[in-house]
Amino acid sequence: MSLQQIDKQILNQYKQSKKVQTDIQYFCQQFLGFKIQKASMFNFKGSKVEVLAMIGRTTFNFQNKAFPICLGIYIPHEYPSLQPRVLVIPEGNQEIYVTTNITQSGVVIDFQGWQQTNNIIVKVQKCLELFSAIPPVRAKKNQTQIESNQTSYSLPHSQNMQQPKSQQALQASYIPATNQGSTQQTQVYQNSYIPVKTTKGSYLQTQDITDLENFRSKVKQIVSIYQNQVEKSRLTIRSDIEKLRSTNIQLSNDIKVQLQQQDTSVSSDSQFVFGTSVEQMVQQLLKECEHNILLQKQACQIASDEFMDKLVDQQELEPQELLKLLNINDVDIRSK
Repeated sequence: MSLQQIDKQILNQYKQSKKVQTDIQYFCQQFLGFKIQKASMFNFKGSKVEVLAMIGRTTFNFQNKAFPICLGIYIPHEYPSLQPRVLVIPEGNQEIYVTTNITQSGVVIDFQGWQQTNNIIVKVQKCLELFSAIPPVRAKKNQTQIESNQTSYSLPHSQNMQQPKSQQALQASYIPATNQGSTQQTQVYQNSYIPVKTTKGSYLQTQDITDLENFRSKVKQIVSIYQNQVEKSRLTIRSDIEKLRSTNIQLSNDIKVQLQQQDTSVSSDSQFVFGTSVEQMVQQLLKECEHNILLQKQACQIASDEFMDKLVDQQELEPQELLKLLNINDVDIRSK
């Protein structure tokens, strides 16, 4: 089924429908064994919603051998903010091998660093790398005799692996049919997207832990950058202080040298300069004194002339009135 054949109501439920279409088409071009399906899943609120899914088969390498694996990739409505959920679908006589990265229902735990990639292909490649380290399925113990020289899990070879059932059955409920038709196994698949408690917590808690780890790494980067800038500023300030100190010392030395040179040059001519300067000052003072004396004499002469003129004009005045006019007291006259 192509995206054009899928009901547009499902696409409209996605916040970023264009990115969903682009990423799904590119994924199906790279992994030809997957087909686009319309499936239903339980979200974190516990309600059942319809989503887009890619279900098919691919291979992973284990001990230099290629083994097929059936996967279901479900795109949540919050994509790409939330990672797509990868579900391991056992086939035939297989069962889920529970590890720290795979739950009992077959869901692969979200990996860290999704916000830096936001790519479905990278997500599936990381899952295949995990499968290469520890395969996600093993043969059922109640159906297959495990020999003593075998490991705790055995991988089916490609010739013994059954092909997945019709795509119509997968489209209806994304539940692969089993040979035994076990209702218990069917119930496990139906509840695969309800948050399941594991040793690492629920899916939502795992996503929160991932976000916290990313935030913590960013904070560490910011703190390291800030510390580097502070250290650089400290070194710059120290170098500036040292430059100022050296400049100050150089200036003080230059001033001392200049003062010594001035003292040596002035000492030879100081007596002559001092003597000549004193004589010039005395002569200047004498000239100023003579000039002041002449001015005083002229002033007295002018004042006496004016006084005599007034006496001539005031001959009819009495002596007391004349004294008042001159502003002279009897006491002053007697003392004189």
